[in-house]
Amino acid sequence: MFPWFSWHRLRQPLASPESPPAPLRNQEVVFLGDYKPERQRADNWKVVLRDTEEDKLVRCVVVNNVIVGALLIGETEMEETLENLILNKTDLEGISETFLEPGVDLDDYFD
Repeated sequence: MFPWFSWHRLRQPLASPESPPAPLRNQEVVFLGDYKPERQRADNWKVVLRDTEEDKLVRCVVVNNVIVGALLIGETEMEETLENLILNKTDLEGISETFLEPGVDLDDYFD
């Protein structure tokens, strides 16, 4: 297991003047693994995004075709799937650019 692996859920109303814009208020936020791309070595990582109209965001940090971290905002229902892919260090060669597209069933990769 990674020493920096974390799974945090933040779900609380934000009411301070520094609060994020209204679409982000009361949203579930999940951090998995090493979700900050700036921690990765130069030229060795990429960020794969899925942003939907329903105020959902999935951002994955991929190093050598393996997901090392993710940030999820909203009810994405992908938390456990991405956690397993990170912990198992599943190689996503061939789909590392497209694995977040709606037609890709990630559950098949760790069955």
